[in-house]
Amino acid sequence: MATSLSQTINVLEYGVMGSILSIPANYNHSMIVFYSSKGINKGIREWGQMMQRAYNRTNQHRLNDLTINYLGYYTDNGAYYYYNTEKGINYEETIINVYHQIPLPFHYIQLDSWWYYKGIRDGVTEWTGRPDIFPDAHDWGLVLYEQDWLDRQTIDFLPTRTDIHIGQQWLMSMGEAGEKVGINIQYCMNLPRHILQALQIPRVTHARTSIDYAVHLVFPIKAQWAIGISSMLADAIGLAPFKDVFWSSSFEPGARLIKN
Repeated sequence: MATSLSQTINVLEYGVMGSILSIPANYNHSMIVFYSSKGINKGIREWGQMMQRAYNRTNQHRLNDLTINYLGYYTDNGAYYYYNTEKGINYEETIINVYHQIPLPFHYIQLDSWWYYKGIRDGVTEWTGRPDIFPDAHDWGLVLYEQDWLDRQTIDFLPTRTDIHIGQQWLMSMGEAGEKVGINIQYCMNLPRHILQALQIPRVTHARTSIDYAVHLVFPIKAQWAIGISSMLADAIGLAPFKDVFWSSSFEPGARLIKN
């Protein structure tokens, strides 16, 4: 989590981030250069298999993840009900209506960032359902925890840029908590460093490999389906690639689009 890599035309640079304030004695850093004569796809897959063996990662949780094996309904940025309810009813009633009125066999519903208490710059202050939005939140089950905004929390948060251990400790602690309560984790808006760190976190079963669907709707040039390379990376180390939500029709009157 404290390593960076950059490449120009003929120069490859890698090592500990220059913003790190101190490096402890005996700190170890390594890099693998992997080559395959069987093409890019095969090369990435072989590299991933080698990395999984090195970290003893298995696909046990991925294979048994309900949110990977079954259809779900999302309220992420770009979905019709992202910060948007049916007229005259609250969010909980809206989601219940979705479940009863859509004739599709989805097994879970993703609740985005609209249901809990927030503070400065919309940061979460209490991970509890607001009674005016989701009054019976305590009665709903939890099968997956989605950690969103990983890029911003890493790039814009001073401690993760200056402390050599804190980024890894944060994600490892999250994974240990997931293991303790039996909940899998999805990474979102992740950087390659987060994907690589997941090698040590069995409860991370999948990662989003696309931008927000809303960004694609506002700026079509930013192709939301351009997920080939990022999906290859995620899948190689054992994470199921996840594409964000999408509209089932080209025109959805009343939908809210929020640019990140």
